[in-house]
Amino acid sequence: MVREEIFRQAEDSLHETKAAVTILPVRGTMPIINTTPAQPTPQTSEQLLIGRIQRHKQTLNNVFKQNMTTFEQISEFIWKNRQYTPQQVLDGYGTDAADLFKLSAAFNAMIEAYTGEPLSVVPEGYSYTINEDGTVTVTAPTAPEEINNEGE
Repeated sequence: MVREEIFRQAEDSLHETKAAVTILPVRGTMPIINTTPAQPTPQTSEQLLIGRIQRHKQTLNNVFKQNMTTFEQISEFIWKNRQYTPQQVLDGYGTDAADLFKLSAAFNAMIEAYTGEPLSVVPEGYSYTINEDGTVTVTAPTAPEEINNEGE
């Protein structure tokens, strides 16, 4: 009889556990922390204005930085390339080379107007000619030996 009582209690306990287990998943679907964002406090007109101005300032700074980086990368690719001469690189641009120089001149003018200092666009000793077809012809600096030989 004691044995039957133990089995009955165990069985009752098992039924209670099953009931608890079936309840847990229902409770388990509820989040512990509310993930629904709180309703933001409406911003005042002044706060909206300041926020917009800050975003514009950040955009202008990002665009300026990106333009400077692009300008420097292209300039180094043309003038400091270890694999190709400046003429070979510009020949690769084809009839778009003239536009590259026009954009470079406009960007340089903007930088100079803002900073008071021009950017070094074409390295010392080099010269270039923008041709009617949009290509660019580069004249490399004369080597010092050639200058000395010409004077003799």
